[in-house]
Amino acid sequence: LFMTLLAAWQLLLARYAGEEDVVVGTPIAGRNRLETEGLIGFFVNTLALRTGLSGDLSFAELLRRVREATLGAYQHQELPFEKLVEELAPGRSLSHTPLFQVMFSLDSGERRVPSLAGVEVEPLGVGEAVVKFDLSLGLAQAEDGLQGGLTYRAELWESTSMTRLLDHYARALEEVAADPERRLSQVSLLRAAERAQVLEEWNTTAADYPRLPVHHLFRQQAGRTPDAVALSFRAERLTYAELDRRSARLARALRRRGVGPEARVALFADRAPELVVALLAILRAGGAYVPLDPTYPAERIAFLLEDSACAALLVQDALRDFLPAGAVDPVSLEALLAEADGDEDLDDEVEVHAENAAYVIYTSGSTGHPKGVVVPHAALSNHMQWMQAAYPLSADDRVLQKTPFSFDASVWEFWAPLLCGARLVLAEPGAHREPARLARALADEGITVVQFVPSLFSALLEENLEAVASVRRIFCGGEALPAELAARGHVALGAEVVNLYGPTEVCIDATSAVAREGQGGSGTVPIGRAVANVQAYVLDGQGEPTPMGVPGELYLGGGQLARG
Repeated sequence: LFMTLLAAWQLLLARYAGEEDVVVGTPIAGRNRLETEGLIGFFVNTLALRTGLSGDLSFAELLRRVREATLGAYQHQELPFEKLVEELAPGRSLSHTPLFQVMFSLDSGERRVPSLAGVEVEPLGVGEAVVKFDLSLGLAQAEDGLQGGLTYRAELWESTSMTRLLDHYARALEEVAADPERRLSQVSLLRAAERAQVLEEWNTTAADYPRLPVHHLFRQQAGRTPDAVALSFRAERLTYAELDRRSARLARALRRRGVGPEARVALFADRAPELVVALLAILRAGGAYVPLDPTYPAERIAFLLEDSACAALLVQDALRDFLPAGAVDPVSLEALLAEADGDEDLDDEVEVHAENAAYVIYTSGSTGHPKGVVVPHAALSNHMQWMQAAYPLSADDRVLQKTPFSFDASVWEFWAPLLCGARLVLAEPGAHREPARLARALADEGITVVQFVPSLFSALLEENLEAVASVRRIFCGGEALPAELAARGHVALGAEVVNLYGPTEVCIDATSAVAREGQGGSGTVPIGRAVANVQAYVLDGQGEPTPMGVPGELYLGGGQLARG
């Protein structure tokens, strides 16, 4: 019984820890001779029982390994535990015991309650003032089965988590008792209610948004607020009506050059008003834009041009000399805009379907060749409308666009303000590398909403932010967000801090969470819940959902994700 219970306990620990090598401590009486049975004294020693769970074992095979390890330890039970620690000399820490941090014990002796005349007697547990181990499970045989308890370090776990762990332990025992030959990978810790919760309840994210491309949503907004400032850069201002008109004219010029649905248009440009006009025009022409960052090495730019098979290449005149040799038929963006200025304002937009490509952004290529991710209009529109529903912008907001447009974080910066009547403020080129310049821009432009990668956010907080009083919300993404950083940011700026997570393939963000006030410490802000019309599942190696508290791989799904 001891070995069976221990094997199930080690199986559970392996799942929770994501490890295949588990060491558990257990006490042993140390009275293995008849002569010591009746002696008064402390003979108890501690054994460290190590079991490997590698390979696709059945529970019966695991039990054999546990038996072998246990019997081997029994043969050397006289060796004091402290002597073992001295010989092995493991790295020591004041935060936990050496060699193992989890204890398991089974009291198999018969417990008799004495019978005293005229006195009611009942067992009284002895509580521990100090928990000696991170986890300690103690079981005892009783008339109707097993009873016991779990002690744990309250600094590490909450009581609800430990209650759930015990239920998972009971579930594992039920599974292996029903079929000892079941593979460990097939032992499910989920009961029906928890399975429904992680698969269905937490992924009920359906939202019925209009399936309109973002350039249609922009045109609707331009019709509502034609005279409002849509875009500002240095001293230049463009109203919604002017941005609408210029992008419509440029879109017609692009169509005359063969740009239509699924055609990819490379854009080699730095941050400026004509960049925004071009992005909007490419979508209105039916094409998909491919951003080319002027700071990229020539080899990468040449690869992106060849791999994306672009139908056109637009380049700012000042950057033409930075194109790699052999770049075919670059078209001056300034010349094309001047040509388009003579067009009449006719509404002859190309029909664009939700499945058509909106943009192609390439991954960093840090693990191989860069990969082009093709994001359809449906995904882009869904994300923009979800963000506006979850974290709304108003006409009084000013959003700073400072992320290089070759990164998908820039997509929200460009489109979110233009769909709700807010102002898109373009930061100076290169300002994203200089926290001091960003701090000045936040203050000078009265920015209310901004997003940062946490490392840049941390550097920004080193600047004098006393003049920055307008910021009300900060989005963080691209890196894990330390809880301490979110707390500092909230104190320094008085702004709500939102943690966003998502790969490029899921159109910018897949999950979000608001950092709670007072949530400091050494941990990170959770990545949160799935966004509208996206599902997030944590699965094990067999593609099965993992219980709460058990690590796994994050899988994201939905009908509006990227392709490529």
